[in-house]
Amino acid sequence: MVPTGVNLDLFCPIPRDCVRRALGWDINERIVLFNAGRNPATKGLALACQAVEAAKRTLGFIRLVQLNGEVAPENVPLFLNAADCLVIASVSEGSPNILKEAMACNLPIASVDVGDAAERLKGVFPSSVTPRNSAALTQAIVEILAQPRRSNGREMILECSEPNISLRMQKAYAGIAQKQVRI
Repeated sequence: MVPTGVNLDLFCPIPRDCVRRALGWDINERIVLFNAGRNPATKGLALACQAVEAAKRTLGFIRLVQLNGEVAPENVPLFLNAADCLVIASVSEGSPNILKEAMACNLPIASVDVGDAAERLKGVFPSSVTPRNSAALTQAIVEILAQPRRSNGREMILECSEPNISLRMQKAYAGIAQKQVRI
């Protein structure tokens, strides 16, 4: 599988408090971001809400902010930089773009084991890949939010930059073109 590339010029770290002020968000609250897209059930909204509610019992107030298609694409990096954690609870995925974009912004991620999340998040700290259940996802969220800090995701996602993925695609197509199909 060749993942889609990430625009590392657009998705880059910006100081959290500066972005929060620009968005009008409280700099002291805990914010978990969830990409609901246009199909929240497939993205696992119910599981994400359940895990965040359970994490509140341990940590206190947590605000869940949903990306549901109403945020302009060019503003998504602001939300990724303003949040404290991204939650991915999808039923199925290939290579989630939001995961790679969050990594490029150094946003910690709590993800269920879906698509290539485990491969992408290998060596990324703080971040976690869990089984698809509320208790495990809750624990990952709590661990990330208990000691807030940014991740090392950007250095781990450089291989998925748009130029690198473009080069991989060119090599793959060149290899296919060199093979002849015999009928």
